[in-house]
Amino acid sequence: MFGSGRVTRETFDLNQALQDVIGLIAGELETQGVSLETELSDGLPPVLAGRVEVQQVLMNLLLNAQRAVSRADRPVIRLGSRREGEQALVWVQDSGAGVPADRLHSIFDSFATTKPDGLGMGLAISRRIVEAHGGRIEVESEGPGRGSTFRFTLPPWTAAGCRF
Repeated sequence: MFGSGRVTRETFDLNQALQDVIGLIAGELETQGVSLETELSDGLPPVLAGRVEVQQVLMNLLLNAQRAVSRADRPVIRLGSRREGEQALVWVQDSGAGVPADRLHSIFDSFATTKPDGLGMGLAISRRIVEAHGGRIEVESEGPGRGSTFRFTLPPWTAAGCRF
């Protein structure tokens, strides 16, 4: 359990965990006219991480993307997974307003928010979860009106010297 400071890890199919989160949010996105495009790479081997915690990170990124595209002319969220070297990479890209350049360096800090009603904890918690699993999380934004892309990685699952 993450809240206690301990990280519970299990071996699981990352794409299936992503599909489970998609199943929870897809109807709401559709109702709001948001297009969700997925690009999940086939053949990703199992990862060793906290499944619920990884899903919490993804849900937070998708909900943030949903808010970001709420005023976009063409509200689109893209979700993908792939291999990046030996890491498993998950990315969420939105067609929203983007993150102002002066906020990129602090977006994962506690209490940093771009939303008037936000607490600024979602991305900070997401960073702690990802880093507790040996991964990294980052954001890229091309500037106002061009959306943002959030990426997080998880290290390779290893057992008896096997790596992906």
